[in-house]
Amino acid sequence: MIPVAAVTMTLVLGLSACSVLPKAAPMVTYKLPDYHIAQAESTPRAVPGPGALRVYAPESSRVLDSERLFIAQPDGRLSAWQGVRWADPAPVLLRDRIVEAFMRDGRSTSVITDSTPMSADMELRSTLRAFQLEYRGTEAIAAVRLDVQLVDPAKRTAIASRRFEAIQATGSKREADVVSAFGVATDILAGQIVEWAVQVGAARLRVAPELASNHAPTASSISTD
Repeated sequence: MIPVAAVTMTLVLGLSACSVLPKAAPMVTYKLPDYHIAQAESTPRAVPGPGALRVYAPESSRVLDSERLFIAQPDGRLSAWQGVRWADPAPVLLRDRIVEAFMRDGRSTSVITDSTPMSADMELRSTLRAFQLEYRGTEAIAAVRLDVQLVDPAKRTAIASRRFEAIQATGSKREADVVSAFGVATDILAGQIVEWAVQVGAARLRVAPELASNHAPTASSISTD
């Protein structure tokens, strides 16, 4: 039988060891800064948008499908910034950014997400290749790369595809500056996607004029329910 004194001493030593273990650093959560549209793009143009558009959250690797803010090392390793995370996984952040860009552009009759059971004239599907902090020499940059497809949902065929990339220097290693750089990079990327999709939609209307009835000017709407 183990003496009571020995058991007591063991518990005391165990508690003492626990008390000196370092506490986990608090996690800080960031959302992307509000979407910013350039003044030159703030007025809808004459070219019609792609009608009713459904935007899917990008597919991605298990690593990128995360709230962690990743740093790409020169040797190919990815490390997570300790104590920092995004408010949503990167694919959701980017989907919502793209939706916001189409809404602010105003040339699509409606913009819906992959969670909305409504019909759409076109679907925007994509694969996220990078959403990370990278280094070009000693300069830190926010890098976002996305492979995008516009799909005809009725025929289940691809209409057009393209890779988009946007980078933005952070200016420093401060968390606020890094988050701001990701905001600018995603603004640039989303704006490029909008202009490309509008041009593809316009070309599609020229080839199939009967689709024009679905592109009558209306107030844009969005649903994420």
